[in-house]
Amino acid sequence: MTAIPFDRTELEQGIVARFAKVAAQHASQTAICGNGEECTYEELERRTNQVARAIIDRLCAGTTAFVDDLPVHHASVAKHAPDVWRLHMVAEPRLAPAVPPAPHAHARIDDWPTASDWLIDRLTGKA
Repeated sequence: MTAIPFDRTELEQGIVARFAKVAAQHASQTAICGNGEECTYEELERRTNQVARAIIDRLCAGTTAFVDDLPVHHASVAKHAPDVWRLHMVAEPRLAPAVPPAPHAHARIDDWPTASDWLIDRLTGKA
């Protein structure tokens, strides 16, 4: 088995984006093996997406919102639960300017009063 190299700038993408890229580039290569079985990157990507979708479907949530300060977490939620409202929020005023907006979030709001209104509108179907 061969290790797949990556550039340090790819660390900023997060694991979801990085794995999707590797899976696409090396689809037929072995990703994991054990107990005499092998699984390709393509198959592993398909299986993990299937498990994530099954968990989401089983919980049968209605309208759902996700609030987080890390952009990479929004990418993961966008991929595995695209119907979830995603709010990027960095409530610490000293840190907020240093954190770039999450491209996969629906909005960036860094104060709780405004964020609460935004969330209530989405969870009650007013948005």
